[in-house]
Amino acid sequence: MIGGERMAGLVEGLASVAARDREEACETVTDWLRSFSASEVSLLTVLLASRIVVERDRDCRESEFHALCELLDSGLVDPADLSALSQFDSSSLWSDEREYYEYLTGYAADAGGTYRGGEPRVRLPGGDGGCVGGQAPGTE
Repeated sequence: MIGGERMAGLVEGLASVAARDREEACETVTDWLRSFSASEVSLLTVLLASRIVVERDRDCRESEFHALCELLDSGLVDPADLSALSQFDSSSLWSDEREYYEYLTGYAADAGGTYRGGEPRVRLPGGDGGCVGGQAPGTE
């Protein structure tokens, strides 16, 4: 658990109007991945999924996708927390972002129940199961 003050700062960065602040916050999410509690993962998942829907900066959106993918591989993400992605117009995605999107939406649509660890039900091409321990899309 990172605690209230750090979480507030991270949320502020992810919601910033400045693209560089959002990218740095996404990097922080991946750096602190093993420190988050389940409730912090839930909050960050909802925020990142919502941010992706409205993001106009391609680099930021890719950072948001990557951070969200890393959170998913923590085993603490409830598929319902990804529901904002259903509002996303995927026709605007670049090919490297499409792999992230398909991985996340495949997980969210997976039949029944909350994923709580073990092997991911959806595999990324070229990876050994998700982003953590495998290769993130576009990094091959």
